[in-house]
Amino acid sequence: MESSEEKGYHFFFIALFFFLIATTATSLVNYLLFHTIAELFSIIIGCLIFMVAWTARDRIESSYLLFIGIGYLFIAGVDLLHTLAFKGMNIFIGYDANLPTQLWIAGRSLEAATLLIAAVLIPRRTDVRLQFGLYFTVVTVLIWSIFTPGIFPDCFIEGSGLTPFKIYMEYLLSITFAATICLLYWKRRHFEPRILRLMIAALLTTILAELAFTFYIDVYGFSNLIGHLFKIISFALIYLAIVETGIRRPMQILYRDLAQSEAKFRGLFQTMNEGFALHEIIRGECGDAVDYRIIEVNPAYEQILSIRSEDVINKTGHEVYGVDDSVLLDRYAAVAEGGDPVEFEEYIPELKRHFRISVFSPERESFATVFTDITQVREEQRAFTLANKKLNLLTSLTRHDILNDIAAAEGYLYLIHTEALPPDEQRYIRGLHEQIGAIQRKSEFSRDYQDMGLHTPVWQSPKKILDTYLIEHTDTRGVRIEYGLTEYEIYADPMLSRVIENLIGNALIHGKRLTSIRWHTEEREDELVIICEDDGVGVPDEKKGTIFKPAFGRSHGFGLYLVSEILAITGMTIRETGVSGKGARFEITVPTGKFRKAN
Repeated sequence: MESSEEKGYHFFFIALFFFLIATTATSLVNYLLFHTIAELFSIIIGCLIFMVAWTARDRIESSYLLFIGIGYLFIAGVDLLHTLAFKGMNIFIGYDANLPTQLWIAGRSLEAATLLIAAVLIPRRTDVRLQFGLYFTVVTVLIWSIFTPGIFPDCFIEGSGLTPFKIYMEYLLSITFAATICLLYWKRRHFEPRILRLMIAALLTTILAELAFTFYIDVYGFSNLIGHLFKIISFALIYLAIVETGIRRPMQILYRDLAQSEAKFRGLFQTMNEGFALHEIIRGECGDAVDYRIIEVNPAYEQILSIRSEDVINKTGHEVYGVDDSVLLDRYAAVAEGGDPVEFEEYIPELKRHFRISVFSPERESFATVFTDITQVREEQRAFTLANKKLNLLTSLTRHDILNDIAAAEGYLYLIHTEALPPDEQRYIRGLHEQIGAIQRKSEFSRDYQDMGLHTPVWQSPKKILDTYLIEHTDTRGVRIEYGLTEYEIYADPMLSRVIENLIGNALIHGKRLTSIRWHTEEREDELVIICEDDGVGVPDEKKGTIFKPAFGRSHGFGLYLVSEILAITGMTIRETGVSGKGARFEITVPTGKFRKAN
């Protein structure tokens, strides 16, 4: 069974066949009438090719078809002059049959050049304004040369027929059309098979037309008639390639794809876990939003809110939710008035639930909501937060008691007069002091580690943190601290300041011959690198792989480990890249999305 598309093609060719018969019949009555009808058909088709290609230029995938469409507008213009100048029309007084023949050669030359250049340019696009300008210039020069005696070569001489120039031009044009066929076939991968076949058929009939025009002696002769019939077929095939195949079929595919997309998204709409509702704003007499009407909901809406769709469709928010002011009306109205989409979390007292809600406007004065019930998540978070607070409180009290005990132990040790003790016992007392100090440092570390990740990361300025550090630490042991940090903000744990304090503190403690510490930044691809380098003794090569592990060293074993853990919360990393003996160099890498230029 034939498809509607195949039926359309058959109808087109049947209609073309009967048009050719009817047009040929007019030549038996009046050849001038036949010529006028044949040329007007080509002129109309040429204009239609342009108008359709130009109107659909954003939907035509092939730049080749658009280039041809523009070219055929000017070809139709030259053919119109040829028709008006034909022998017997008596419009251009003082000219004989040579004028229309010259215009014919000009029109066919323009057509051959258009088809060949279009094929050469595949798949490149051209500047439409440049193409219009070039065509206008070329056509103007051609017409001027033809209407100015002695410039354009003669093509027809009354009584003797065609000139050698005209005959040779027809052969040259035939060769050009044949070369275009070869070029199109060579670039056939850029065409749908049907378009390629139509264009090759159009070029073949054009070649036959050109060959027919090499034989006639009388402009009203039989070969002239055959040439015009082939020209009609050629123009019709090009029209079919551009309009029927280049535009109509893509539109059919577009509508088919739209139908498939609608079915796909309708299925998604029905099966998605998130609730969906489409609304329209209701405005009062003063134009302000007073309520909204629910237009459509999905099954998840019914399941989440335990409300049937038939109980909400075409109902207002006041009627559905039973509140004096519709839920979140101001936010919804702002989006429906053309505002940007918003996403937020909200507790709805009337429903006694927490929701995460996304709002967008598919068209003005309407809005859609996509929401999920996060009540259970909020309850779990609240329980976790409460348990964490209790645990932190217990830890804080325990640590406070331990530090008090340490202070008491230190006090008792201080009362012991170690001068009167034997050397071994003095050594034991010093060791006890050191162990108590270590316990105190580890207790302080546990306080810092407990606070790490407790609060949500925020955007922070390293420059401002360094500004604050230098205000609070006026004594840096004569070491210069320089920072040429570009104004960046970093998304990090609120304890980012401890990172900077630890790196500076490490340099001051272990740098020995240290004189300066310098902070600066570098952008590498999509990452930001914050660099802290000094001119101290640096880190020995054999220790570079262990300095970020816990319990490294004896006096300051947790500082760098804490630094790496704080940074890791938001995906940052740190490494030491300095040269031993020339200074330490710490590079903090901040991934894309976790840094920005400060306002």
